[in-house]
Amino acid sequence: VMNFNARLSGFLLLFALVPVSTQANAQTTYTFTTFTVPNSTYTSPAAIDESGDVTGFYGAPVTGAQTGFLRTSSGKVITISYPPGATSTIAAGMNKFGVIAGAYLVGTSTGGFFYHKGVYTNVVVNGQPATVGDINDYGYYVGSYGGPRSFTGFVASPTGHVRTIQYPGGYFSGPVWIKNSGEIIGTYEDQFGNLHTFAWNAKSGYKTISIPGVPGAIITDINSSEIVVGGYFNGVTDRGFVYQKGKFQIVQPPGANDSSITAINNKGQLAGSYTTPGSMYIGFIATPVP
Repeated sequence: VMNFNARLSGFLLLFALVPVSTQANAQTTYTFTTFTVPNSTYTSPAAIDESGDVTGFYGAPVTGAQTGFLRTSSGKVITISYPPGATSTIAAGMNKFGVIAGAYLVGTSTGGFFYHKGVYTNVVVNGQPATVGDINDYGYYVGSYGGPRSFTGFVASPTGHVRTIQYPGGYFSGPVWIKNSGEIIGTYEDQFGNLHTFAWNAKSGYKTISIPGVPGAIITDINSSEIVVGGYFNGVTDRGFVYQKGKFQIVQPPGANDSSITAINNKGQLAGSYTTPGSMYIGFIATPVP
C-alpha cells in the first residue's frame, strides 16, 4: 500500500513497560521497553530519535485503518492522522527539532506531509504529491512520487532543489533515510524481484549493503557508528538483528515469536516490533546497557 519503504510492515497493542534484559554470545546487552498504542489492534514503530521518541503507525479499532503515532520517551502517545478521510497514515522519520515526515493514503492516492507541534504541511515535489520517509536536522528530506509501481525516488533540499535517487540497474528505488551527513539509505529491487538496501552520497555515489553469510537479510537502518539493523527469515520465524564490525546478533524481547528492528539512533537504541504466540504486533525499544 505504502510503497515508499519496505521497512514499514504491519504491527500491535495494550500499554506495557516491561524492563528485561538479554545477552547473546557475550555481545551487547539490552534492556527492553515494550509498548502498544492504547485501543489499537497492532503497534508498528518506524523511527527513533536521539531522545528516545518513537514514531510509527497502529491499527485503529473497528475500522483497522492505519493511523500514525508519536510516542515520547516519557510514554505519552500523540495520534498523527492526515489528511481528513485518510485510510492510512504513517509517521516516519523525524529530526531533532521535532519535525516528523510521513505518508498517507486516501482511496488509491498517496501523498506525504510534515507534522510539527500539531501543524500538518502537505508535500508536493515536482508538481506531484510525494510520500516522505525522513527529514534530517538541516531540512533535507527523502521520499518518492508517482504510482505504486512507477514511482520516482528523490532527495529535496529546504530551498526546493530536487535530485532523483535511482540505483543504477535497479528497479523501484525508494529512499528511506537521510542522515545529517547527507548520506541516503534506501531500497531497490533487482531483476528477479529481490529487495536490496543501498547507500548513496554525493561524493562516492551508490553502493549495495548486505550482511555477509546471511542471505535475504533486510537492512532497515544504519547509525553514525555504522551499526546496521534489520530483520531476516531463519526458515521458521522472522528475527530482528544488529550487525557491527563483523558481529551478527539477534535482538528481540524475551518470549518473542517473530520480530523485526526498523530503526536505530546514534546512541544505539533500537525500535522495532514483535509478536508472541497468539498476538499481533507489539512495539519495543531496546536500550544498550553501558
